[in-house]
Amino acid sequence: MVDGGKVRALVNFTRSVMPRSRTCRLHDAAKAAIDDPQFGQIVSARGIDVDYRPAEPLRADLWREYKALTPVLKRTGMIKR
Repeated sequence: MVDGGKVRALVNFTRSVMPRSRTCRLHDAAKAAIDDPQFGQIVSARGIDVDYRPAEPLRADLWREYKALTPVLKRTGMIKR
């Protein structure tokens, strides 16, 4: 999945090491690519879902998934205690 929210997370991460004007350009470029119909056709043809979510909904989804999956991963030994 090409997830615009993950792009936003990358932009948020780079804010500590990159000037705001550059992170805004990076975000805008990624968002433009994700919104481009031709890009959507190309990735859809390869079976990839495109999903752009703003930071807050993405954060909530990731936290929910983390809480749901961590116990399973620990139980199966994929995460060491």
